[in-house]
Amino acid sequence: MRSMLNASQPRAAELATPPRKWQRILFALVEGRQLTRFDAELIGDHCLHTTVASLENRGIQILRDLEVIGGRFGASHCKRYRLAPESLERARELLGLKGQQAPA
Repeated sequence: MRSMLNASQPRAAELATPPRKWQRILFALVEGRQLTRFDAELIGDHCLHTTVASLENRGIQILRDLEVIGGRFGASHCKRYRLAPESLERARELLGLKGQQAPA
């Protein structure tokens, strides 16, 4: 039984679940962003290549470009990932955005 002080606060199970890692990455790609592993760190993904593989297993095609980024300890080789245009509809479907207006 909840105390009177906490009676108006929702239980953890009643709160909406935050988006999962693959959903955050896919949403960024649907918005037109192109991500490197360093960009993905800023939205909570510490292993972007694994997330990309899981998106591909869900039927999303991800394009890759190899690039060199300067860093504190010299050049770093990494891939820049972007959503293939033909996967946009499937991506929006997975995110529950089908039928809604696309982000500008």
